[in-house]
Amino acid sequence: IDKEMAAMIEEGVLAIKPASEVTADDDLLPALLLLHNKKDGTYKARLVACGNFQRVTEQSYAHATVAGAEDWLSLIVLAVRLNWSVASIGISKAFLQTSEEYSNIGNRRTFLRPPKGLGLQWDSVLLVLKSIYGLRTAQSQWQLTLIAALKEHGFTSSAYTECIMTGYVDGVP
Repeated sequence: IDKEMAAMIEEGVLAIKPASEVTADDDLLPALLLLHNKKDGTYKARLVACGNFQRVTEQSYAHATVAGAEDWLSLIVLAVRLNWSVASIGISKAFLQTSEEYSNIGNRRTFLRPPKGLGLQWDSVLLVLKSIYGLRTAQSQWQLTLIAALKEHGFTSSAYTECIMTGYVDGVP
């Protein structure tokens, strides 16, 4: 638990603040600590926000586009016909790497009430500086961050759906 909190603070995802900093315009959400039993018998702790309490003013901020079955089928057919390479990637701690540029969508700060067991003082809250798991806006914030990064590397979004991108890697389409 201490390792998870230290990493989130060190990576600029959260900041410990006095509860007196929370205003009526901010979101103050409960948080949960999830523990996952790993194969080696140790536990992985993950702090998550209870995003079901989050106020979202624009619906577009609460979802991210995804590729459906038809999209994947079309992509595979194109790749075979045009001799393209197809790749997918897995990104560790994806939501925690959200660009700060996209983290305060709607200009509302988000604070978390820490769960018991974190060892914080009773009058402390956690200011969310980047996206974390559980926020209603986490998926769209991560998608904006990822698409911006891929476009910087020369990828372009499909005219049909922004979540399918094409580009060249080492000269190979």
